[in-house]
Amino acid sequence: MKISTIEDVQRLIDDCVVENTSLEYKAGIDLNGKKDWRRELAKDVSAMANANGGTIIFGLCEIKEEGKPALPGAITPLDSTVISKERLEQVIYSNISPKIEGIEITSLPADLRNPKDVIYIVNIPQGNTAHQNTISRKYYKRRNTTIDAMEDYEIRDIMNRNSVPNIELVFEIERRNPVQAYVIQPVYHPELRTVIPQMVPQNDAVCVLCCKPVNTGNVIAENLHYFIEIPENMVKTGNSFDIIKRENGYITIHRENLYCDILEGSTPQNIKFGNPRIVPVLPHTTGVYKHIILSELADFDSTAEIRWRLNADCAPQKSGSIRFCDIPRKF
Repeated sequence: MKISTIEDVQRLIDDCVVENTSLEYKAGIDLNGKKDWRRELAKDVSAMANANGGTIIFGLCEIKEEGKPALPGAITPLDSTVISKERLEQVIYSNISPKIEGIEITSLPADLRNPKDVIYIVNIPQGNTAHQNTISRKYYKRRNTTIDAMEDYEIRDIMNRNSVPNIELVFEIERRNPVQAYVIQPVYHPELRTVIPQMVPQNDAVCVLCCKPVNTGNVIAENLHYFIEIPENMVKTGNSFDIIKRENGYITIHRENLYCDILEGSTPQNIKFGNPRIVPVLPHTTGVYKHIILSELADFDSTAEIRWRLNADCAPQKSGSIRFCDIPRKF
């Protein structure tokens, strides 16, 4: 779940969401404490990048019980005139090497009556290599709710991330006209060993969910498979041959980086497809993808989640989730 609004923060409190490998609560930044706050900030951020990435919330205190993960307590806003978003960003980037690409820092007003009181949400991606705290000259890694110095073999292992593809799934909702929605990239069915074109005639414009595989690393992805679990009531009838499982109100849809060319002589009424071929995903490009046609009754403001898992060549499997209300809309 991506934390991007004050309501999201309050939901963490209401739902008693415990700290974990990818989520940490900080009551504030101790500018006058015994420890160098710049060292601690660089340690916290680099440790999360060296693990699986995640989110650090500054301005949300912890409730700790011995032997148990910390729970979120009360909101304890920071004074943005003392520590600004720009200052926070500058300290992170200047004290971690190499620079962690893709960090997002969001400033949320804790109280509209006091605009200087804010909560900082720091979203940290998983690093493509090992990142060092340049103040302490050490490498750290987050393990569940603790941070430890890394062993030599762990540093080497993380540095090898740069030798495998790094694919991210980017979700968007778009509106398509009837012609665009009629013929969508066909599927190769592995059991039937044949191409099944997706023909969903439409009279009106429809909304589609785009799940775009983006290669954010420096290694080509030759083989790509990903599985998307989506609430069944969100999907329009006509995607049925894509579905590999139905369970507990969710359907699972399988995708891969196969493409079928439309052959010469095809017409809108008689489309001829060539044999499926693998289309590698080059570094810093988007791979081939198909749309999922959404139901006319789909609630795009819903907090229902889409869950996904992804395999690319020999890279470790990735997984995650996103709420419908957090998906960008291109209309």
